[in-house]
Amino acid sequence: MAIIKNCKKIEPYFAPFVDGLLEEEETQLVQEHVEACPDCLARLALSRQARLLLLRLQEEDIVLPEGFQARLMQRIMTGDLATDVLDLSWQGLVTTLLQLLEVIFGMLLGPQPATAWQPA
Repeated sequence: MAIIKNCKKIEPYFAPFVDGLLEEEETQLVQEHVEACPDCLARLALSRQARLLLLRLQEEDIVLPEGFQARLMQRIMTGDLATDVLDLSWQGLVTTLLQLLEVIFGMLLGPQPATAWQPA
């Protein structure tokens, strides 16, 4: 089976791949592509992290707005999250998780008015 070189053609498989819903042949296509594509490997890793976080939120009975997961995954796929997932140092992982939480809570809470910090 030939490796799919077009990232746009492989991206729709990421969510079902993370959820373990792909057939063996499709799973192999995703694995072969991400082995050759560092950008998609990073997006797939971030997709996995996001999915785990979403599952934890569901376990805590946190109700997410309709379409939230789809919007989050879209932001991951379009690269709207400025992260370096392949930086596996503690600082890199913490930065990635903080950015992911910022996106999630920003999407949950919507735009917030800017307020100036006032010392106590």
